[in-house]
Amino acid sequence: MRKIRIITVLVISFLIIYFTTGCSTNKEGVAAIVNGEEISIVEYNKEYEIYKSFFVYKNGEDALYEKTSDGKTYEDTLKRDVFDKIILEKIIEQDFNKSGLSIDSKELEEYMNESLNDVKDEFGEFIEKIGMSWEDAKRMQKAELMINKHKTYYTETLSISDSEIKEYYNKHKDNLIKYRLSQIYLEDEERANEILDKLKSGEKFEEIATIESKDSISAINGGDIGYIKKGEYLVLDEYVKELGVGEFSDIIASTNGFFIIKLTDVKENLDELRDDVTLEIKDKKYIEYLTELRDKSKIKDYYDDIE
Repeated sequence: MRKIRIITVLVISFLIIYFTTGCSTNKEGVAAIVNGEEISIVEYNKEYEIYKSFFVYKNGEDALYEKTSDGKTYEDTLKRDVFDKIILEKIIEQDFNKSGLSIDSKELEEYMNESLNDVKDEFGEFIEKIGMSWEDAKRMQKAELMINKHKTYYTETLSISDSEIKEYYNKHKDNLIKYRLSQIYLEDEERANEILDKLKSGEKFEEIATIESKDSISAINGGDIGYIKKGEYLVLDEYVKELGVGEFSDIIASTNGFFIIKLTDVKENLDELRDDVTLEIKDKKYIEYLTELRDKSKIKDYYDDIE
């Protein structure tokens, strides 16, 4: 629930696309060849170990060997997902360079400073726990920036008609709703109950959040965590749907602690969501463009030969 930007560093660009590539006879030391450019096994293994460490950090090592719905272990699924991710990033990188785009050191530094902002110390502790170096973090941030710039370069040329916007909204409006929430995050259940009693007695949510919430990032804004799209956090949907604007929830227990949330605004009509709808349409068209790039690419896949 705590909206920490660092997570995007590690889940960069899966884009909900999984590609199946044709297998070829192995070339020693090479994981794949994409339009003539080699991706080494060393590069793949390094990337996989980072994602594996992140997975274990979030879920525990035993979870690697649990089975997914298709009968594969999470470890096997993760290995293939990372492989497909590297290929997709290489395809984007090639089109990025072909389009005349670039990233200089100053731009990357500014992007990292903006991305990490108030969580730099927390991020440092996080990458230390999973065994990732600052060099790797910088490389992954650069890949994320590249994808963002590539996406912007493509989508800013798109013209989305009013009829497209209305059609998309009417088809997906139930899933486009956005809630603005504030939170009070506490580590102790007894203290959470005391805070809930204070709220019920009429004390102001924002004032309590500023003083009591253990999430320092939202606390400085009176607990405000901004707008969250319906379905973004399924556990919250169950609580939010029972709230009217200005109302707060009971205590929500999680693996990280205890939360009390307050609904401060709702966006649900087209006029309020027009920009969001436009962005979603552009996102969809961008994914279609990536699929087109992938289909045109010449890929030699040596995944089955990687030990």
